[in-house]
Amino acid sequence: MDGKTVRGTRRPDGTRPHLVAAVHAGVVLAQRQTTAKRGETACFTGLLEPLDLHGTVVTADALHTVRDHAAWLVDTKSAHYIVIVKSKIPAPSPAAQAPPVARVQMGDRTRDRAHGRDETRRLKVCTVNDLLFPHAAQAGLVNGAACDHYRDRPDHALQLLGPAM
Repeated sequence: MDGKTVRGTRRPDGTRPHLVAAVHAGVVLAQRQTTAKRGETACFTGLLEPLDLHGTVVTADALHTVRDHAAWLVDTKSAHYIVIVKSKIPAPSPAAQAPPVARVQMGDRTRDRAHGRDETRRLKVCTVNDLLFPHAAQAGLVNGAACDHYRDRPDHALQLLGPAM
């Protein structure tokens, strides 16, 4: 599930069309036009409703990381999900906290050098049992940095997988 603004075309009011699509193996299964990027989350369930998602894994970027959408995927569509959780997402309650990733053993570390960049990625995975999102089973922390001759660029993402597969 992802959205893109169409370049090279304009609506009569001068704005560019923004499309949201559900894609599987390069094939567009469903697509809707929204008023703007901020309209993507509003069409999430309407776009996926007609699709048979039983047993499938739905991936979405951080814009679609909404607890109600995760619950809808599992409870209504019998699907699994992987979402990106950024630090700006508030905890569902004061008692809920992010997984204690500092105490989780590193699962993998890779270092690559290509195209003039030195890139390092670290991966940690732990069981979370509904900790931050409905039916969340695992959390994976991907922490990476790409260094090139222009800038240093840190990259952090907490990915949630739910329910247990």
